[in-house]
Amino acid sequence: MARLIKTELWKLKRYSVIWIGIATMLSVVLLTCFMEMGTPGTPTFSSFSDNVIWNSFSLIFPATIVLIAGYMIERERTDDTLKNIMAIPVSFRSLLLGKVFVCGMISVFLAVVELLFTALISLFSRYEGIALGSVMRSLAQMVGMNCFVFISVLPVIVFTGQRAGAFMTGVAFAFFYGFIGTFASGHGLSCLYPVTIGLGFINYQNGMEAGTYNIFRCVVVLLIMLVITAVMLLLAQDRSKTQKNKRQRGYSMTGKRILCIILICMGTLSLSGCNSIYQALSDGTEKILDMASDTVGDTPKNTALDIMDALNEIGGNTVLTSESSLQGERTTGIDNYVGTYSAEYKDFSKTEYLFGGVDVEREQGNELTVECVLKVDSGTAKVFWISGSEKPVSLIETDGTYKETITLSSGSNYIGIECEDFTGSMELNIK
Repeated sequence: MARLIKTELWKLKRYSVIWIGIATMLSVVLLTCFMEMGTPGTPTFSSFSDNVIWNSFSLIFPATIVLIAGYMIERERTDDTLKNIMAIPVSFRSLLLGKVFVCGMISVFLAVVELLFTALISLFSRYEGIALGSVMRSLAQMVGMNCFVFISVLPVIVFTGQRAGAFMTGVAFAFFYGFIGTFASGHGLSCLYPVTIGLGFINYQNGMEAGTYNIFRCVVVLLIMLVITAVMLLLAQDRSKTQKNKRQRGYSMTGKRILCIILICMGTLSLSGCNSIYQALSDGTEKILDMASDTVGDTPKNTALDIMDALNEIGGNTVLTSESSLQGERTTGIDNYVGTYSAEYKDFSKTEYLFGGVDVEREQGNELTVECVLKVDSGTAKVFWISGSEKPVSLIETDGTYKETITLSSGSNYIGIECEDFTGSMELNIK
């Protein structure tokens, strides 16, 4: 087995697919960076790292590791080396097991690459909190999460690896398998859904209260996945049909790989519902369009602005606190920037985003009149306005009345209330 693993590691030198793995790790870090640009508040290295871990397991890594594993197995068929290996003799089961071990090592390697990209982007973006302790914590969490996600997709790798050309189907399945983990985690199923059990083992706490994981359940699910994989490996055999016509050596699957990457990227952008992507894009869009309009006129610019506003309306609304999660009653006006909100609070310690959105140019104008009556019985409360990646501007923090006209900047703008053990009331009217 050791010789098989050494041979597989040697083969990686001629496989370009490993670079796809590195590219996907870079893409998930850049995607997270774009999201941070549009998220209210100033990110830290720890919060950025946590978000990278979340995006990686839910959008990128499951499909990536299945792609790499499937490609490694499929190359034995397309290079016509499988029948020679069988004659040594080395069983298909042993060959498959060796490739699985190597893919586990690749999972660890990609976690290290992911951390390096995360640290570099954090330094470039000047995120706070970069220290040896936080970097080592992130490394341990990324390695752990990659390993547990790899175990969760092992049955997919073993199943599709036995059939010629089936690994692309496995890649598509793995993408949705990972993406559903986002919803499973949001409904308290983190310790039961295979892709998300790693969150419990690494004690992922980004925006969650401590002690929310049932480690016993995580261990049970982990053991089930390992047993399923072991049984599949024991029964594994090359189930592809014998091919009479020898394929050309070095058969290129570049088109399939590119198609796979495109599908993953499209799914990442279209399914994740990340308002932050639209937000980051829109923050600089108007400047670019202004420069272009000097050359080609205003008509293309206005058309592009209309398209961007439509996209931003879809993405921007996701940041606003949902009606079911609000402490009070919200009534919106002509758009999500204006309306009224009335609420009574008791020992409330969260942040509510009440009005706002993402627009390159707001159709109704960029000026809003904000009227607020705040009553603080105990704790603290701050009504704020945040624009883009700027620090929140406090509108009112004590008992009293606030009335001012604010001018919205291009991009994201939100008005909300940040509470800490707050008991009191608030009346908000924006027009």
